[in-house]
Amino acid sequence: MSTQEKGKIVTVTGCIHQGVECLRLTEPDDPTKLLYSIVRTSKLEIGHAYRITGPTSEIGICQEGKPILTPEKITEVRLHCAGATEKK
Repeated sequence: MSTQEKGKIVTVTGCIHQGVECLRLTEPDDPTKLLYSIVRTSKLEIGHAYRITGPTSEIGICQEGKPILTPEKITEVRLHCAGATEKK
């Protein structure tokens, strides 16, 4: 049994990067430190920083090895995202 509760609601702040199947939410100053895989939404842009609130899940299509966060509330924040590039 997972130590993470199914459907646990979290609020996290980080930068959006492209992942394998999903987006990746990483630490602003360290793009290699993955916090969560993020379910895709048109409200998130690669290279931008956000505060995201939503439920987490251990099961899904993301292949990053981290819990999946489904955004319910998204607030863009002013942070520099190290190593981030805009999707062309």
